[in-house]
Amino acid sequence: MADRRPLEVDADVLLRALTARDEGLLGTYLDLATGELLRLVDPAVAGRDNETVEGRLDDEPDRYARVPVYNREYRLMTSFVDTVRDDDLARLLDTALSGREAFRRFEAVLRGWPQDLARWRAFREAAHTRWAAAWLRSIGIEPVWSKKDVPEEVQQAPVLLVLAAGEQEDSPDGRLVRVLHAGSHDEARALFTRAVRQLCELRAEPFRARALRGATRFAVDGIELEREGRTVRLRLPRSGGA
Repeated sequence: MADRRPLEVDADVLLRALTARDEGLLGTYLDLATGELLRLVDPAVAGRDNETVEGRLDDEPDRYARVPVYNREYRLMTSFVDTVRDDDLARLLDTALSGREAFRRFEAVLRGWPQDLARWRAFREAAHTRWAAAWLRSIGIEPVWSKKDVPEEVQQAPVLLVLAAGEQEDSPDGRLVRVLHAGSHDEARALFTRAVRQLCELRAEPFRARALRGATRFAVDGIELEREGRTVRLRLPRSGGA
């Protein structure tokens, strides 16, 4: 947009700030004039004070914007699991997500699957890059960096909404049936899995990944999801929608 001001920002530093887990990090601020990133730290942990940084922030408060913390890491991991083709790995990852220190356990599992670990890191970086670019644009900045502004991937879309708006199919019992045709059997399985996960979240039902892997049908409260070949169907009760 015309009202956004181009600003060169170090994408790698910004992405680390979004997801920083440093015990002593108190906050990161973007210099809106230069693109520099300033860090406030706990002196007891970092071994230095914040006098210089705090002085700059106090002198020109409107020049700096606090970098928000990315708070969608768990959902990002569950979205990635829904794209995993290997059932054994998917089960291990779902188990990792069910306990404490989910992120550490999640990456520990993936270290045994190098190709999927690389895919996860690319998947995660793309999501963080999109999120960072959206934040910068929300404060009137058009980022200038070498990172590709990756579009939202299909696996991030709310599949239930996509299904609900899909092609209508005749049903002998008069129920409303919506159909989505995937490009492959693997894609259909991933769509089915994501739709089931989303339906469980909407209905506050537990998502039992172990039982779901390999399944072709799932139903709750009169709503049914079915996978047949490359086709995924959503059947709704006669009385209304999901």
